[in-house]
Amino acid sequence: MSALGADENSEIPYFKTKALGEKEARKVKSHAIIRPSFVLGPGQRLFRDAFRWKVFPKLKTIVQPIDVRDLAKIIADILDVDENFKVSLCWEKAVALGEFVQRVASMAGKRVLLIPASESILRLAGKFSPAVLMALNPNTCERNDALSFLKPRPLEESIR
Repeated sequence: MSALGADENSEIPYFKTKALGEKEARKVKSHAIIRPSFVLGPGQRLFRDAFRWKVFPKLKTIVQPIDVRDLAKIIADILDVDENFKVSLCWEKAVALGEFVQRVASMAGKRVLLIPASESILRLAGKFSPAVLMALNPNTCERNDALSFLKPRPLEESIR
């Protein structure tokens, strides 16, 4: 399993190592490269941290997260396929990350204040935490292959 944004030339180690993993997978006769957007599920740390601190940067980065259960079903469905392929897997709707966190907080009965933060300040913070840099990179599908496998579950189910 790889990730959207996998790139050998990325400044973000996570994306670089995912691209190197894809390169190795392509050396195998029969392979599938699965590129999900960020994965939602129980214990999602992004939300836990936002709820604890009650503030989150008003990030305009567009994301299309996918539920871990949908991802697992798609992986199980493609195990029997004999051809080599790459799939990008996303939720059906694209949304700004800041709005997404606020929406999730509202569904959970929590309040999160979105605070403006310039990209330069966030990039500086990214020197100490690569996760911040990841949050500045769009995480969307050019072609959403998840929709050909299933109808992604509603957001409300993904954040319980």
